Amino acid sequence: EKFIAITKIKKLKTGLSKLIDYAMNPSKTTADKIFNDGMKNEEVVFVRGINCIPEFAKAQMQETKDMFNKNSGNVGYHIIQSFDDNEGTNEQVFEIGCKLAEELFGDKFEVIVALHKNTDNLHCHIVVNSVSFVDGKKFNDNKTFLNKMRTVSDRLCREQGLSVIENPKPSKHQCYPQYIAERDGEYNKFTTLKKDIDECILRTGSERNILYEMHKLGYKFDFSK
Repeated sequence: EKFIAITKIKKLKTGLSKLIDYAMNPSKTTADKIFNDGMKNEEVVFVRGINCIPEFAKAQMQETKDMFNKNSGNVGYHIIQSFDDNEGTNEQVFEIGCKLAEELFGDKFEVIVALHKNTDNLHCHIVVNSVSFVDGKKFNDNKTFLNKMRTVSDRLCREQGLSVIENPKPSKHQCYPQYIAERDGEYNKFTTLKKDIDECILRTGSERNILYEMHKLGYKFDFSK
């Protein structure tokens, strides 16, 4: 199987602080580093702040919002860059995630990047403040940005000698009510199912494990028909 980066972005109406805590969870971001002599080891925490100090990121992001009186609407954005489980090291994947965040947001926004290495596949959580500390403008995840994010992610993977998805198929047309619901952060049974499937795909990076992840969320499947 190829080593493929899948990058998704979701807007946050609430819960920015909780997401930062989740992303920086030491049980998910800490790994042992073994030295050449095989005797010593030290813990490495794969968390980096861009334009902020990780330990104070929540307060700094809120201060930026308060400074520009921008406390309504989207409070932040959550990018997950997920990789297949067959190739890549912690350091390699983390560096790709950090470079992606730096290139996309480094000139204007506060960002936390965290590598999670406690699941079947390595994946980076990138948490972005919705308000720029430079000019107070809010970030807009429009189609132009989404295309740029994919292009940058693919380039960074190629630079590391890793595979990317060539000529991806366009997504199917989404009905307007479903589009509005997802845009506003509201979920019905269809958008909830789509959200859960997307997150399971990002967690596993492998088709064979998607059903297992769905089972953990309480879904049941009947293949008898």
